[in-house]
Amino acid sequence: RGRARVSYIDRAIGIGVSASSFPHNPNDERAWTPTSGSRGIWDVGSGPTAAGVYVGSDDTIGVSCVFLGLSIWANVIGTSPLRFYRTLPDDDGTKTIHHYPLLQTLGIDGVANPWQTAIEWRIWAEVQRRLWGLCISEIKLGMNGLELWPIESELISRIEQIESGKLRYTITEQGKPSRTLMQDQLLTLKGFSTHRIIPESLLRRCRASVGVWLAQEQFRGSYFARGASPSIIFSHPGTMSEPAQKRFKTNVQSRVGG
Repeated sequence: RGRARVSYIDRAIGIGVSASSFPHNPNDERAWTPTSGSRGIWDVGSGPTAAGVYVGSDDTIGVSCVFLGLSIWANVIGTSPLRFYRTLPDDDGTKTIHHYPLLQTLGIDGVANPWQTAIEWRIWAEVQRRLWGLCISEIKLGMNGLELWPIESELISRIEQIESGKLRYTITEQGKPSRTLMQDQLLTLKGFSTHRIIPESLLRRCRASVGVWLAQEQFRGSYFARGASPSIIFSHPGTMSEPAQKRFKTNVQSRVGG
């Protein structure tokens, strides 16, 4: 009686949500790949940013404020209690569920898969969702119930909406043949997006800002490596005598030296 509904699952993860609930717009893409035009979010750019530095996923995480923010947020989400609720008939409130199948998998004391506890998986999933805008895990039946096998977002090579309205994901790993998984086979954790299918990647949207931050860090590092002394080149239209050169050097050191 009543339908089991969980805010964390329904609103964030999206399990059981059919893509057919979205209206089909003929101007929208029915299939998306990571490098398909301006919508390709996995390709964070092969060239340097305006600041003159290259930015990749590892570079972004290496930025101190990004790493700290991700770490704090993911740990809060990963260690927070997870409760499941059932909607009572006639919208007469909700009731806590104590034996929901995913509780054993994602609860504080749960085990997500053979190598990750529930807390470890939830922390990993939140980092994926924040960075890439999308996190997926394959649902498998293990010895102790449901298991969630994580799939790195970078391995998603294609997302397409088939005629039934459901989504089909193509997973491509280096050295292995590609495989496809339907949305019913996956637990999907979605981040912020302006499109009904295409995720929004922090890595691509903030690439220029991260590039500026990395350029500043590189400059500060090289500055202190030179003894906190600026690199300056002076030119003179004539020829300076040796005493004049010494006086000039002394004057420069007294002004900018430590």
